Amino acid sequence: MTPPSAQIDDEAASWVIRQDADALSPSEAQQLSAWLHADTAHAEAYARACKAWGAMGAPAVTRALARQPTAPPASTASPS
Repeated sequence: MTPPSAQIDDEAASWVIRQDADALSPSEAQQLSAWLHADTAHAEAYARACKAWGAMGAPAVTRALARQPTAPPASTASPS
């Protein structure tokens, strides 16, 4: 049974975000390839998601956020 198109679009978007946020592991890349080849609707949804992601400027934002240092956790101790 083919999942509804909204579910396919969600899966495609998830792959695009994961791929942009960090390089996929070899296992993940293999899973993505298998998913893309399993159904033409997957490849079409992935292409749409890539186009939308790029149009939003999301790759640049993701890279900029990745370069930001993380803030140290807030201390829960009260000052003495």
